[in-house]
Amino acid sequence: MELSERKEGMYLKKLKKQKKKIAELRTRLKEMTELVKKLEKKSDIPENSLKEEETSKECFFESKDAFMVKWETIFVLGFNCSFPRDEIKSSLKEHFSSCGPVTGVYIPFHCKTGHP
Repeated sequence: MELSERKEGMYLKKLKKQKKKIAELRTRLKEMTELVKKLEKKSDIPENSLKEEETSKECFFESKDAFMVKWETIFVLGFNCSFPRDEIKSSLKEHFSSCGPVTGVYIPFHCKTGHP
C-alpha cells in the first residue's frame, strides 16, 4: 500500500467520523428543540414576555412640553443627551436652583427615538 493510499484511507475514516458526529449533533439539537417547545407549552409565561418589550415613546409635539411659554424661561443647549430624561431634568434643576426657584424643567425629544 502506498503512502498516498494510506493518507486517502485515513482521510476517509476521518470524514466518516465527522459525518457521524454531525448526525449525532443534529439529533441532539432536534431533541433539545422539542424539549424547549414542551417546556414553553407547560410554562405559564406568555411567549411575548420573553422578548424585550418596547416602551411607548411619547411625542414631544403631543405633550405639555410643546406649549411651554413663560417669560421666566431659559433655554439650555449642549447638555449631555446620553442620560435618561429624568436624570437630565434633575441635573438641570439642581444646577439652576442656585439662581432661584426652578418651577419646571422641560426636555424636548424626538418622536421616533424618544431621545432628547
